[in-house]
Amino acid sequence: MFKTFLFSVSVLVSMSATFASDQEIFPYQFDQALVCKGKQQVRELGLPTANIYPPDLNLSSGSYAGFVSIEGESSLRKALFYVPSNTEAGLDSDRLNLLEVHIIDLDFETDLYDRKIEGTILIHISDPVPWTTVEDMKEKFRVEKIACLKALEAFSLD
Repeated sequence: MFKTFLFSVSVLVSMSATFASDQEIFPYQFDQALVCKGKQQVRELGLPTANIYPPDLNLSSGSYAGFVSIEGESSLRKALFYVPSNTEAGLDSDRLNLLEVHIIDLDFETDLYDRKIEGTILIHISDPVPWTTVEDMKEKFRVEKIACLKALEAFSLD
């Protein structure tokens, strides 16, 4: 199912002209990336992400919209992706090439650790914006999640 979706997305992307000029449209695909346990700081704030390290991650830091498929499931799910900047990642070598994935309709209690996900990133949502308080970060996340859902409306999962 996932490979069929990727083909459909490629066709849609090549035909699509429905996005604002400040949004790039491109498929970046990753296969079978293992979900790794992170520091869980964002999860504690109610914003859980799956940390993956796809090979050849060649995206600028910022937020993106796309779809993922979880190992053992047959459905595709909408996702908000985030590539942290070098300053956000700090000097931790274990955070280089990190891609944080917030699966939009996933139950908070679902355990993804040591499972694999594959996905397609379709649209750049925003560049990194510094935040100073937890409330600022939550608001940024809320706004980006809305932008992600709106951007993905053009892509049918049927």
